[in-house]
Amino acid sequence: MGSTVSPLTELVLPNFDSYLQSLADTLSTTPRQPVSNPTSSFWLSDPPPVFTHQSPTFPTAVDVVIIGSGITGTAAARTLLSNSPDLRVAMLDAREACSGATGRNGGHIKPNSWELFPKLVAIFGREKARKVTEFRMGILDKMIAIADAEGVTEECQIRKVEAVDVYFDAESWATAKSCLGIYLEEFPEEIGKWETYEREEAWQEFDIPHAKGIISGPAGALWPARLIHPILARLLSTHPTFTLDTRTPVTSIAPPDSTISPYVVHTPRGEITATHILHATNGYTANLLPGLTGALLPVRGTMTAQSPPTKILFHRNRSWQFQWDQGYDYLTSLPDRTVMFGGGLRQALTTEIGTVDDSVVNVCTTVHLSGVLPAIGVDTKVQKIWTGIMGFSGDVLPWIGEVPPEISGRRQGTGKEWVAAGYTGEGMCIAWGAAEEVVTRILGVKGGVGVIEEMDVTVERVERAKGLEKLVGMFFG
Repeated sequence: MGSTVSPLTELVLPNFDSYLQSLADTLSTTPRQPVSNPTSSFWLSDPPPVFTHQSPTFPTAVDVVIIGSGITGTAAARTLLSNSPDLRVAMLDAREACSGATGRNGGHIKPNSWELFPKLVAIFGREKARKVTEFRMGILDKMIAIADAEGVTEECQIRKVEAVDVYFDAESWATAKSCLGIYLEEFPEEIGKWETYEREEAWQEFDIPHAKGIISGPAGALWPARLIHPILARLLSTHPTFTLDTRTPVTSIAPPDSTISPYVVHTPRGEITATHILHATNGYTANLLPGLTGALLPVRGTMTAQSPPTKILFHRNRSWQFQWDQGYDYLTSLPDRTVMFGGGLRQALTTEIGTVDDSVVNVCTTVHLSGVLPAIGVDTKVQKIWTGIMGFSGDVLPWIGEVPPEISGRRQGTGKEWVAAGYTGEGMCIAWGAAEEVVTRILGVKGGVGVIEEMDVTVERVERAKGLEKLVGMFFG
């Protein structure tokens, strides 16, 4: 069997085996709760009161505890209460509402369906690859409809944009064109939505020097926290059985005493008995589900807010991805033309892999994100820089569904533990649908969104997905 370690990995990590052992030791011994002093995210500036909401009376017994208040947890709460308005639902977050990855990301809704489809075919076969792709393709219209139903379309700035993927090396450009061709052959209804621009065309149309080529097509963008916070506030005002308690970390979960008993969720503010528990903490999931250690890896990402450039290039109706020979960066613009620019993961090398500490910013990433745009002729300056924790899955697919006792380490009672996590940097395209799928299973109703069985949480899948060499290889090709 061939090695998954690339020449690049061997170049930048000559002591690769030692690094993997150090990473394994860190994952097995370091606490994985969110830190209490994260960097300050631009998206969370001037937050509403729900940001720090706590229940006047702490709940003691509920039907469902949701751990996490980002897009996954909020989608789950909204779906649960839409289907069963009297259900007792308690949401807990170690920090503030929507202060994790959803409040720290790039503001993109970009399924990358054309790019991902050929890779999925190679791993899972055509039929399942198509199902996963369709699962992702519908998310933009779904989220626009949700924002409209909640009356926050203008507030959260959700919009359809033209995604512009810029390639600066010939090999990546050739691969991209091949992937797009395979995708359009499988989904002919997408023909006409995507355009390719060779070098000279790319320069003329988009004014990006040095580009080898560009692919453009439909995507979305938004201010994520301004979608989530109003939904949580509405749920609190319209559902007396829903509670939200921020700054309330779950320290442990006690298993049911018997098959007819509930779980006991322990926090510094009290205990809650719960029939069901939904883990919606993505990169932090293994903290309370240690059986997923090594199969779901925390990875630190970096974002910046930069001053509006003189050149009117990055307008609000476009989002951008810059694909370099090593790694990529991504960008959107707000209505006031503030540039939201993130990436630089490759430049940070190993420090971002396996950490849950978003209180610091890597200096190499800072240098990269501060210098890339000026290097391609865009006069911006960094106004704010912050980090956030993503959850990367060892087999690319998210983890959605019931958690077996062998993974949780806890017996089941009248209810079960559930998870929706491991979005591998693409939570805005996956999380809402993942939450809806889990809720249909919790409620035992039909109407799931069509995930494939390979997304289920099984002991066999966890063992296949484990392997730090494979996970680290994602970042170093």
